[in-house]
Amino acid sequence: MIKYIVTVQSVMAGLDPAIHEDFDARGWPALRPAMTRTERIQYIKTNRGFTLVEVMVAAGLLAFILAAATAVMVSQNATYVREQGLREAQEQGREALDYLEDAVRMAGYGIDPQLAFDFDFYNCNLGSTTGNITQSSNCALLRRDSATQMDELVLYFRDPSYSTSVTTGCVGATNLAGNVWQVTAVTTGASPSVTLNLPSTSSIPAGSILQVMCQDASTYTYVTVKTAPVPPGSGCASTAVALEAPISVAGLTGTVTSPYSRSDLLTSACFSMTSTRAFLVDRERFFIHQDTANALQPRPYLMLDRGIDANGDGALDDLDLLPIAADIEDLQIAYVLEQVGILQTSASMTAAYMLDSNADGVWGNTSGVSEQLTANSAATTPYGLAATLTAANTAAGATSSGAACLNVSLAAFNYPCVMDKASLELSSNLVHPYRWLPWTGNIAAVRLGVIARSASATAQGTQNVAGTATSALSFDAHYLPALENRAQTDISLSATGAYATMKPGQYQHSVYAGAVRAANLSTNGLYTF
Repeated sequence: MIKYIVTVQSVMAGLDPAIHEDFDARGWPALRPAMTRTERIQYIKTNRGFTLVEVMVAAGLLAFILAAATAVMVSQNATYVREQGLREAQEQGREALDYLEDAVRMAGYGIDPQLAFDFDFYNCNLGSTTGNITQSSNCALLRRDSATQMDELVLYFRDPSYSTSVTTGCVGATNLAGNVWQVTAVTTGASPSVTLNLPSTSSIPAGSILQVMCQDASTYTYVTVKTAPVPPGSGCASTAVALEAPISVAGLTGTVTSPYSRSDLLTSACFSMTSTRAFLVDRERFFIHQDTANALQPRPYLMLDRGIDANGDGALDDLDLLPIAADIEDLQIAYVLEQVGILQTSASMTAAYMLDSNADGVWGNTSGVSEQLTANSAATTPYGLAATLTAANTAAGATSSGAACLNVSLAAFNYPCVMDKASLELSSNLVHPYRWLPWTGNIAAVRLGVIARSASATAQGTQNVAGTATSALSFDAHYLPALENRAQTDISLSATGAYATMKPGQYQHSVYAGAVRAANLSTNGLYTF
């Protein structure tokens, strides 16, 4: 039997009213021609809604499916966020390590090798004026190495942006361009200065270091600029540059005079000759700086401090710093000395020469022990350079006071002497005794380690903190791995110390390490080209 179901709209559309749908008093549909009772019951059974049980079962199944789909999406998103955080950490870690390696390769370029690395002199002051760089307490204390927190790296090199063979330049110095200037006069005493043939394009900020060198390349000194000179509006002009008087620094090895501020040694007649040149020397101090603007999530940076008043406001402060890489939580440095190579020659060694804690010729790598080199010949225990200098001078057949390499009147900073022998000879008899010493001029390589983190909190899992309930904060690792002489470090919510303030437990981490040969420290002499 064929059923005809015709809507009211059909009637309104002009269809035959004899077969349109109708409804009785109970709301049951009726058809014309009329349906029998059996037909009405069958129609109702085939067109009824869902029961409550059916609705509940369907809703449960739907909820289960949605929950499963949501869990998959959440898991995929968490994985993506973690992987993104790891990529961020790896990117910043590589950038930081690359910059540090480039800086170490430049250390000592064009300057006295024993002044390439600084452990005793730069204390984050602008010359003789106190500085106010945030979080510079380690620098102020001259603490480059630490067994419990981040290390600092301070190095120097002649600025490579210069030429001595151009055809244009200032009158009388047509072959000089860039960060090298002709010296026309010097003044010593209470208000020392050096007069330079200064082009209008030159910029020498306060705090800059100049290597003033005579044409013989063996008479030289280093001076620190006290006040930035005002270059001429155009062309060139002889401009007096005010210098710092000798600066005394109180540090870990006692009170010493900074070799980078020896204007008192500008006494030789050759310094006033027009053939004398002043080269700009770059200082680079690397350290971990925390941006505490967001107290809940302070962000750490690998920061570069050049020790100069870069913005000309008369102060050395945070505005003079340059960020190198973001989200760098740790910096660890170790120094490989020539002693390791000397031992390979079967040279006869004396215990007095091997002064790092485990006598392996590497300083800054013994877990839990702070090992800091020094260039200060007066340093005593635990640095002991004075004792080793005496031993070396005895081996060389001279007393500590009579050895030429210790007579600072011969040159600006001529002790210990590194120009006598090559860095390493095949015969132990040809190894100069000074090459056995734990001092900065014997640094053969620098080991660098950095730990980078993700830009945002992307950790996974949960971690119980001792003495408290399960932490609402989640993190991937409970510890930062051991690196050089810093032992494994707790970074949980219960952590204390320098690392805890950065809340590192909330982030992904990536560790990068490398070693760079300090090639410029093996030079046999300075040069004026």
